[in-house]
Amino acid sequence: MAQPDIHYFPDLEKYKARTKRRLESEKIDPSLPTGFPEELRSSLAWDGAEYAGAAQGTPDWVYRLNDGELQEIDAALRHFLSTLLRADDGGRRAEVIY
Repeated sequence: MAQPDIHYFPDLEKYKARTKRRLESEKIDPSLPTGFPEELRSSLAWDGAEYAGAAQGTPDWVYRLNDGELQEIDAALRHFLSTLLRADDGGRRAEVIY
């Protein structure tokens, strides 16, 4: 069996084509494994609608970074990116754009 054409960055068109091809050529069992619940019900399980409602009051499990923390993370990321070396160019610094 050949490996699927899947790369690091998602490609929606390839995903759609692969899904269509598999649905046409394979019998895919849609059932859940034995013992796996069809729906998770717990105070620890939430969905997007519950989060959107909770975000109005900023629940205690959401940590918002302040400007200083964001600047510190940005500086650390910039420093890290400045140290990257490309193996195929004789050790010169890689040009990184993000």
